[in-house]
Amino acid sequence: MAKRLLAIVATMLIAFGYAFYTHQKIQKMIVSEQGSEKEALVLKSVPDANFERLNGEKINLRTFISQESKKYIFVHFWGTWCAPCEVEFPALLKFIRKAKAHNANFYLVAVNDEVKKVKKFLDRFKSEFETLGNVEIFVENNGEFFEKFGTAKVPETYVFESQTLEALKKFVGPQEWENVYYLDWLRSL
Repeated sequence: MAKRLLAIVATMLIAFGYAFYTHQKIQKMIVSEQGSEKEALVLKSVPDANFERLNGEKINLRTFISQESKKYIFVHFWGTWCAPCEVEFPALLKFIRKAKAHNANFYLVAVNDEVKKVKKFLDRFKSEFETLGNVEIFVENNGEFFEKFGTAKVPETYVFESQTLEALKKFVGPQEWENVYYLDWLRSL
């Protein structure tokens, strides 16, 4: 009986410990949202950068975003050579699917990468991409992402408002896109 009670108490302590840890992690995200985060952003608006589609067509990001019908644009920098990017990718696709209903488009920019490798990587998710419709894939190999966005490592995600071209948020490093926080944040816009 005592062992059973001890096991129950230990299980409860582990559950409460995990709940506390998760609460603290979410609180940190919320605190970063409060106050003047926009003032903390170095990048104030969409930079005048040039990317390339997988078919070789060149686009100017600023012009491309200004012609968007969706209100919010996520520009996500990643690479096939980046292990955290690869791990994050399936959760990002699930978030993209959910965000579709909230007036958001996603530009996934593979940096310092080869088109052949990007296509091969994306083939693993082909069935998911076919049903999304709110994703554009670009490649950037001339370093403009680093120079104009100030991005030093990937993955990194910027959120812009398409009409004003204003920068709204920057997510640094791999994110837990399946966390309800991100969808709630998008809804709050």
